[in-house]
Amino acid sequence: MNVNLSPFDELVTKLREHGFGEGADEIAMLMSSTWTTSSEFIGELGRAVLRFQREHPIISTDLRDALDRCMRQVRIVWPDIQ
Repeated sequence: MNVNLSPFDELVTKLREHGFGEGADEIAMLMSSTWTTSSEFIGELGRAVLRFQREHPIISTDLRDALDRCMRQVRIVWPDIQ
């Protein structure tokens, strides 16, 4: 698996900057957890990003871009995630 995790670190920072501490905490917690497989790990990050997007449809362009960068990485492993 060739997934770049740096967009997720950047997303945590952006979420905090924009006042979404709870979303940042969820992503940070997932990134520091132990997973049985790397694909499971990426899938859970993707689900968290998608959940945030559904719950917060109106956000700034830079935050939307950060979310999109993360989902590009998720779709390397889970191309059909929705």
